[in-house]
Amino acid sequence: MQVPTLPIIKAFRRVPKFAKFMPSCLTSAIHASSPKNGLVKEEVAAIKAYTAQCDVYTLLNQALRSEQLKNIRPWFSYLKLFHMAINKLKPKTGEYCRGENIDQSSKYQVGSIVTWVRKVIENLYFNE
Repeated sequence: MQVPTLPIIKAFRRVPKFAKFMPSCLTSAIHASSPKNGLVKEEVAAIKAYTAQCDVYTLLNQALRSEQLKNIRPWFSYLKLFHMAINKLKPKTGEYCRGENIDQSSKYQVGSIVTWVRKVIENLYFNE
């Protein structure tokens, strides 16, 4: 499937509830971003938007967990930008923890591998 590479604002215009988080979250992510670690400003902003304390993380993961293409498709352009950014980052070894203030145990099987991408990425790569 061909997905256009769009600037972050245009990528988010395809997302439901765009107006809800755009004014604060995306504007902050874009203004707080500059090229770093081989990433262009738009790629840094894509990561910052996901790791910020706003609805991008929640809404994207709701769409992904639904496993319904109709819910995920509006996110494709943003996911492409995010994927391009993440793939440019070099792996960093270590043990990292993430806290949630809700019980997630019913969502995962014991022994399964769960990968979460959140604030740890911003801390590891952009706050050095």
